[in-house]
Amino acid sequence: MGGNYNINANHPYADRIEVAINGAGKAPVDYSQYNVLCYPIKTKCNASFERTVTVDAASQSVIYKIVATQCGNCEEEWLTENYVLVPAFPASYSVTYDVSVVNK
Repeated sequence: MGGNYNINANHPYADRIEVAINGAGKAPVDYSQYNVLCYPIKTKCNASFERTVTVDAASQSVIYKIVATQCGNCEEEWLTENYVLVPAFPASYSVTYDVSVVNK
């Protein structure tokens, strides 16, 4: 898998994702209750991520905000896929990815 995704029951990758909720064993995602958002980012070593998702029913939009803070002195890069389980929303909603990378 590569690229950014809004994974719902109709997505080709839907059957590949499992989740563990409240410490239970992994199980398939219940797409009647959840969507999965993904936005891969390459960062340097020692990166930390702050992720927030806002679902706005009035504007029929979803904003997935990611702030990655990374070590500015490192040369090695890592790919982090940034999967997040979110409450289900209609497929007609637009999804915007607001991503920033900060050097510390």
